[in-house]
Amino acid sequence: YPEYTNYASIYETKKHGANMFRIAMYSDDGNGDGGYIQNPELSWKLMQAAIENTLAADMYAVVDWHVLREQNPLHNVEKAKEFFSKVSALYGDEAGVIYEICNEPNGDTTWENIVEYASQVIPVIRENASDAVILVGTPDYSYSITKVKKDALPYSDLMYSYHFYAGQYDSAYKNMIEDCQKDGIPIFVSEWGINTEQGGQDALKLGTEFADYLNQNGISFAAWSLCNKDEVFSSLKPECNKYASWKEEDFNKLLLDENTTIVPDGIGIVKASRMLGYDVKERIPGVDIAVKLLEYSNELKKKVYLFGAKQEIIDKMKEVINSKYPNAELVG
Repeated sequence: YPEYTNYASIYETKKHGANMFRIAMYSDDGNGDGGYIQNPELSWKLMQAAIENTLAADMYAVVDWHVLREQNPLHNVEKAKEFFSKVSALYGDEAGVIYEICNEPNGDTTWENIVEYASQVIPVIRENASDAVILVGTPDYSYSITKVKKDALPYSDLMYSYHFYAGQYDSAYKNMIEDCQKDGIPIFVSEWGINTEQGGQDALKLGTEFADYLNQNGISFAAWSLCNKDEVFSSLKPECNKYASWKEEDFNKLLLDENTTIVPDGIGIVKASRMLGYDVKERIPGVDIAVKLLEYSNELKKKVYLFGAKQEIIDKMKEVINSKYPNAELVG
């Protein structure tokens, strides 16, 4: 979806709170008609234009060699060296360019394979960009960050990619990230999303917690993805053909049904929502919503169900509701 790397689209994400734009250069698309391997000239022109547009918007440009279908980055290591030589030759002095050298090593790819690959690609970048931040992918679709060995790559200014999809993974991310940080391994979340199709509302809850965690701990992240592809991870609906000036109705919804409402009770979810393209203006404390809902329930004699707290807290809530909102029917 290179059409979303135009200046207007990129700047629109900045208006929603982004300060970074990740540009995925598929290395090998596997079907012969796309990616850098199959079409290097067009791919390079698109990448260069995307970098220029991102820098013009005064944002960081993450140049992502998007290893995926080929599984092992060693498969196309010579092309990767060629690509990053061209990028670094043009942007070696540009502090706003970040080099992500292998998106998601997968299949049987080991940490040792990644080290062998990175040991060939990093020196190519360092010839032109001595101080640039370089992101190194990790095994199992950049999920298994605990397999990283700190001293395996003797280079400065390296960070290690972590990818997380709520609904596909669980809350083990906290221990994984913190174990790495204790060992002095810097983590960069270069891709994450929420899969409500697979994890339902639990995925939405976990994704919200993950976004809060990243913001609270100052961990950089990029969400997947800005496009109108017909999938749950896309920011825009398939029928949206606009490249900027998006309205609320243009955005893909993470809601499971139209009767569900998500309240941005926390600055983490506000920032994450803006990154994903949602027009969230400000934080709305849950207690404010609760009071309004109780007033509404009392007026129209609606049913109320309480959950998510210790029993003694719920018992106190029952007393308050029965006293202040006598027409609201407590059903559990």
